[in-house]
Amino acid sequence: MPSEESMAVTMDNKTDKFCHVHASGHLGWGADEEIKTHIKESDGVAGTSESIVIDMSDVTFIDSAGISSLLTLRRDLDERGGKLVLCDVPPRIQQVFEVVALERVIPVVDNLRSAREMFEK
Repeated sequence: MPSEESMAVTMDNKTDKFCHVHASGHLGWGADEEIKTHIKESDGVAGTSESIVIDMSDVTFIDSAGISSLLTLRRDLDERGGKLVLCDVPPRIQQVFEVVALERVIPVVDNLRSAREMFEK
């Protein structure tokens, strides 16, 4: 049984094309709001229309609420012309994404370099 470890978000980098954030811990309910709030606090931009790359390398657990939060974040970004990309997804989390076919709606790439290449197209 997974622990009720909370999620932590840090802003790794911001370019003119996207924000790169690092998520760790348990990705559950409210993850979308936590990510948006963290970007706003780090950047001072309310309701950012930026695209976001989430480094998931330290995510230890994701549940249906976490998947729902990612889908909500994707929808919010899409409405503003932004994009959500996930990178460095651990194998255990990748298996969950495959079961729910998440890659059909949110791009999942191997690493940050691959994510950057998506934004350069």
